Amino acid sequence: MLIAVLLFPNSACIDVQSRSGVVGKYQLSRNHQRIILELSSDGNFIETISYGKGEITKHVGRWDFEPADRYVTFDSLWIPKEFAPDYILDADENSKGQPKYTEPDSWTLTPTYEWGSVALDVFPDSPDISFRKPTPFNFLFVFISLLVVGYGALRCFAPRELAKLRSRLRRSASTPQIVRDWSGGIYPIGDPSLVSGVTDHCREISITLRSAQAEGLSVISL
Repeated sequence: MLIAVLLFPNSACIDVQSRSGVVGKYQLSRNHQRIILELSSDGNFIETISYGKGEITKHVGRWDFEPADRYVTFDSLWIPKEFAPDYILDADENSKGQPKYTEPDSWTLTPTYEWGSVALDVFPDSPDISFRKPTPFNFLFVFISLLVVGYGALRCFAPRELAKLRSRLRRSASTPQIVRDWSGGIYPIGDPSLVSGVTDHCREISITLRSAQAEGLSVISL
């Protein structure tokens, strides 16, 4: 239950509700190119744009978080044409005297939690083109997701092997173990229905050990 509570806000597509949740380093990748967007707590941001030919460009500006509407504003965010989808390129080509999407301009984006990361979707109709920042629970989310997928695969493709694994785990958990306390006594632990069968035997061993020690005999410690 605790794990579900921790993972839910990181898996569901819900809005980020605090400025501190937005601060951090994001990445947008497309066609072997990427933009690293760093949002600082002082309201400044830096874009590091890496193109396919090895060229690197930096762009800076200001950002702010509107808690009432839960969106982020940028005074001069730049999404170069190399990262834009075709319909945005067509819109820019047909725009006459209007600001272009692929030029530095003011942007308003809504940060959301999506599958273990914070996402800033740049173009609503192209969800694959977005800035993403991993959250602290990203690794845990991925690990549990892999466990769930693996369990589902066993149920579908290897039900007999899964049944054998369950049986082994049950036997391992119910097998009584013999432990020794600091007073020199030994006692079994485990399933009560199985423990009762070995309790008397353990008691006899404990008495025998104490008698041997009292007579001065050498006893190998368990």
